[in-house]
Amino acid sequence: MASEEDVLLREVDEDLSRDQAFENLEKWRVPLIGGAAAIIAGVTGWQFFDGRQAAAGNAAAEAYAPLSFAAEGQVTADQLSSFAADNESGFATLAALRAAAALGVEGDLETARDLYAAIYEDSSASTSLRDYARIRAAYLLFDKRTEEAATLAAQVETAAFRPFAEEIASSAVFLAGDYAAAKAGFDVLANSSTAPASIKTRAQAFALVADAALNGAVVAPPADETAGSFIERLGAELNASGIPTGAAELPPLPNLDILTEGAAPADVPEPLDDASEEPQTDEPEETP
Repeated sequence: MASEEDVLLREVDEDLSRDQAFENLEKWRVPLIGGAAAIIAGVTGWQFFDGRQAAAGNAAAEAYAPLSFAAEGQVTADQLSSFAADNESGFATLAALRAAAALGVEGDLETARDLYAAIYEDSSASTSLRDYARIRAAYLLFDKRTEEAATLAAQVETAAFRPFAEEIASSAVFLAGDYAAAKAGFDVLANSSTAPASIKTRAQAFALVADAALNGAVVAPPADETAGSFIERLGAELNASGIPTGAAELPPLPNLDILTEGAAPADVPEPLDDASEEPQTDEPEETP
């Protein structure tokens, strides 16, 4: 009898549980349906957003193609500046960097500096990109605004750009007449294990110049301002006198033409085999 009662109780309990489940389902039907709809809407919205982002990227690539490094005809700084002002993609940043470099060559330091500043003051940009713009601006401003150039260089955090920043800092104190500090800075740079070879070679030569100044030699900044910044001109004069200093090298602006393939297909050269690689030469690279 007890066994039959247990069976009946279990059946009653199961019925009650089933009824309770149906009641809960009925009670929470609307929130559950809403939650499911929200999940579906979220997935759909993300796919739509992702599609819009891809479409925007393709549109930016198509718009930038006529201004790319491989574009036919000369691309002016005004064209690059206009593109940078009207777009928000990575191509706009590249256009701004190229425009600033061109304007610097033309002597329009104010506009060039503003273009660089828009990049290194953009908190959404990567640290390396912001530091790259700082270094470019510092070299650009070094002759006319040495203190501002040194301040910009001091803000550089990216390890790859620190040797360039240290060269600017040491050159700034050299121009200020603090030859002891300049020599110390150049000596550290010359013995750096991370600095590019040309930076180290140039630092060795500049340290010798600072040491000569400490010992009474008269050191005047090179007068030919058409040859580039003070750092480049001093290096050129030392090279001409038989003291090799290497080329003033900044990392070149990245060539992102490969990203515009969908808008303007271009032939990409095949990588050279080891046997067909051209021999490396010791000739200094051209100053960017």
